[in-house]
Amino acid sequence: MIAPYVARPITLVPSPYNWLHCNDNSIDPVHFEHLHGQFADWWNRKHGIPRRIKPTRHLKIAFEVFEYGIIKRRLEEGAPEDGDEWTVGHPFLFPHTLVQGSGASYQYQIRVPVDDTHTVHVQYRGRPLRDGEAPSPAVPVERAPLTYDALGRVEWPDILPQDYAAWVGQGPIADRTQEHLVTSDKGVMLYHQLLLENTEKVARGEDPLFTIRDETKNTPFVQFPRERASWAGRRQEVAAS
Repeated sequence: MIAPYVARPITLVPSPYNWLHCNDNSIDPVHFEHLHGQFADWWNRKHGIPRRIKPTRHLKIAFEVFEYGIIKRRLEEGAPEDGDEWTVGHPFLFPHTLVQGSGASYQYQIRVPVDDTHTVHVQYRGRPLRDGEAPSPAVPVERAPLTYDALGRVEWPDILPQDYAAWVGQGPIADRTQEHLVTSDKGVMLYHQLLLENTEKVARGEDPLFTIRDETKNTPFVQFPRERASWAGRRQEVAAS
């Protein structure tokens, strides 16, 4: 049953990469500073867009395993240490869903593997109805294929397309035996360890993480911890001088 007080659009993006690409990205908070900050600023300058991007620096990141997955926390330069992004964070639901949004709005990014080299990226969003907007029992679904430039590269003018470009750019499958993970990748290392541990659980006939068999815990909706608002300084956009 669809709640009458929210709009819930769904976007399906079929993509040519292994599903781990996007999940590794989601459990790496520091990529925002570089991909969506430094790179985005370069992109705007290269394309004559008069908008500078000034990202803030990550001071601390932390990860905590909970009953449904991993809680991500970050503390950025200039942010209060008692702010939600450090004290509450937001979840990555094992094994393939990122939960974002604040207040009454939310977004689930669900990465559904089609095969070893193809993934459907599902954006499932919810928000309160706007003034005068009538509720509808229908859930709008849109298919949004990736767009490419003349050289066959994914177009990446904004935040989510930048993620798609990074995932596609790794190729259909990345050889993770050749990775050189460092301190800022500790969330990725934790996620990989959970994948191995839960694969072994399934092989033993046990339930993996985020298996809910008690209907009372799953109805009408599982509530996950989320920060009330994101740190406003993470990506400042200012007109170019």
